[in-house]
Amino acid sequence: MTNRPDDDARAGRHDGPLRPHGSRGPIGDPLEPRSALKLRLVLAIFGFIVCASAAASFAVLAIPVVLMVTAAVFAVIALADIAVIVSRMRRDGLG
Repeated sequence: MTNRPDDDARAGRHDGPLRPHGSRGPIGDPLEPRSALKLRLVLAIFGFIVCASAAASFAVLAIPVVLMVTAAVFAVIALADIAVIVSRMRRDGLG
């Protein structure tokens, strides 16, 4: 069965490179979305370093305890995020 040009236009088909059935987006997009875990890992490590060094600096400089505790809590949260990211990378085989 051959398709007539008006059938192709109605169906949203056009002449161009063939893509697998069910793919979406412009041609050249990956069929599988890429994971942003490596970027998230870098950002979490950066956040941990900044927060841990801030907490240490606040402790040494005798800045109010509330700021030191806040920075330390954020450092612990960043550390937990790093652990979650590393486990997901190992699970998905991205490491």
